Amino acid sequence: MLSIVYLVTLLGIASSAKKPRHVLLTVVDDLGFDDLGFRNDNQIPTVNFNFIAQNGIILDNYYVQPSCSPTRATIMVGRKPVHTGINFWIPNIAIGLKLEETTFADVLNKRGYTSHAIGKWHLGFFKTPYTPTFRGFSSFYGYYEGSEDYFQHTTSGGLDFHDEIGQNCGPGCTKLAWSDQGTYSSNLFAARAVSIIEAHSADTPLFMYLAFQAVHAPSQTTPEYIAKYAQRINESDHKRQVFAGMIGAADEGFGNVTNALKFKGMFADTVFIVTTDNGGPTTECSTTGQSNFPFRGSKCSIWEGGTRGTGFLYWQGMPTSVQGTHYVGLTHAADWLPTVVAAIGSSFTPNETLPLDGVNLWDALMANTGVAPQNPPRTEIYYVSDCLVVRLAPTAVSVCANRLARCIHRVSTSKRGARPCATLPATSSSSAAAAARASGALSSCPTRAR
Repeated sequence: MLSIVYLVTLLGIASSAKKPRHVLLTVVDDLGFDDLGFRNDNQIPTVNFNFIAQNGIILDNYYVQPSCSPTRATIMVGRKPVHTGINFWIPNIAIGLKLEETTFADVLNKRGYTSHAIGKWHLGFFKTPYTPTFRGFSSFYGYYEGSEDYFQHTTSGGLDFHDEIGQNCGPGCTKLAWSDQGTYSSNLFAARAVSIIEAHSADTPLFMYLAFQAVHAPSQTTPEYIAKYAQRINESDHKRQVFAGMIGAADEGFGNVTNALKFKGMFADTVFIVTTDNGGPTTECSTTGQSNFPFRGSKCSIWEGGTRGTGFLYWQGMPTSVQGTHYVGLTHAADWLPTVVAAIGSSFTPNETLPLDGVNLWDALMANTGVAPQNPPRTEIYYVSDCLVVRLAPTAVSVCANRLARCIHRVSTSKRGARPCATLPATSSSSAAAAARASGALSSCPTRAR
């Protein structure tokens, strides 16, 4: 009897100590707050993203940077723009993520992982050491720049579509994927992810960084995807119909990847992370039909619509009590790296990375009750815009200047988002506040795209 009890006790310890083994980090480019089915009443029924979100944990107060490269750098190294130096999206010039930074792939490779990057990079390519296979990834399939044609994969007059197999795949190794011209990028990226999973040994931990081109401009998808969602969206809103096809293709591709993990026997041991890189570009920075309802603002602004993003995670082994919940604590894109390291049962060694801005959310997430935690891991966010450093703390009022207008942004971590379109208090004496009122920057709530 004692031996049986002892065995049960050991099994209980083993069960409670179970950790995810593989990591799938998916970035959906320029995704708006109201663009996935679980938020827009299934106007666009993104069934695969919905499953991960609704059976996992949705981050209600998740913040990103106002544009793509700053957030991607933040995710990749767990450090905010004030430290990475990437404060705005990287144009086609000699800028990149500093080589002394330790990437997500570098960290996980030290723990026995094999890492692959697929899709959009946009963290610099002006010298070979800035490209993905020199930053810890064993392969890269995708494009270096910020945007391109979804079918021809061209930008700035040339092909930007690379197939790189093996670490440090530079001159003599990297290949331009000419034969893939004419095929939609979401389909290509999902197919490559599936092929990597099929060839991967489930005994080796896998880190896959899957950065879809969708739903960034240009507005492009196939007629089949447009037709699939056309009846759900007002025919007068053709841009939103095309957008639905774009996000629908990404959702289908994501579903193909999750199915490949199931067939390989890896699904149950995978932690899935889905994030946007910024709010949807609803009014500026190349909109393709996104909606940030109920928030004011767009990508390239630090209104909530530009910085309060969609983020969620799922692991089949998480406690049943937290599955299907919302985490209302404050979270940021910088938090993914330390959170994943904790999730897999590891910890950082001294000086393994440059000082991190991200915090470990794993314990708080696995104990989530759906109400604000009493001792939240994160209590503030530090924003960096292209013009001014802004510190956002509980009940603080920050004044920011961006390229288009001045705005006033009131932040409270205890009631964040409760009044996303509240007008500025009349008691403010800031000259910028007066200017904002006069210019109409403090406008009424947006309407939902339908």
